[in-house]
Amino acid sequence: MWIGDSIGEMPAYYAMSDAAFVGASLLPLGGQNLIEACAEACPVVMGPHVFNFAQAVEQGEQAGAVARAADAADVWRHLLGWLDDGAALQRARAGARDFSSSHRGAARAQAHWIAQRLRGAAAREDASSQPAGGPGSGQ
Repeated sequence: MWIGDSIGEMPAYYAMSDAAFVGASLLPLGGQNLIEACAEACPVVMGPHVFNFAQAVEQGEQAGAVARAADAADVWRHLLGWLDDGAALQRARAGARDFSSSHRGAARAQAHWIAQRLRGAAAREDASSQPAGGPGSGQ
């Protein structure tokens, strides 16, 4: 068992792990990023308080990458269940890979969306700076 709580090293911990509990979710703190674990094919258990990542948790559950626990004892039940059932663990790992893969390219898509908006704003600014009647109107 590893306990990791450091910036920049979590992907290495997840890559070495069969499964993980992603913290700040047993208490009303909102949870932490589960996508990092899933990107390393590491399925996760999360507690009931996941409002910071609610949509991702829901999608992860649908993919079979996330198990929700009611309390600390339930966290252990889920983790040990995966570790005791190799087939279930492999299904959860495949779900984590699928979930992560389905979200690849998000940064590129956001950059494209922003660039389109900036081009539109620049075009509107250019149009508003033209003299009345516009170019080639003879005025």
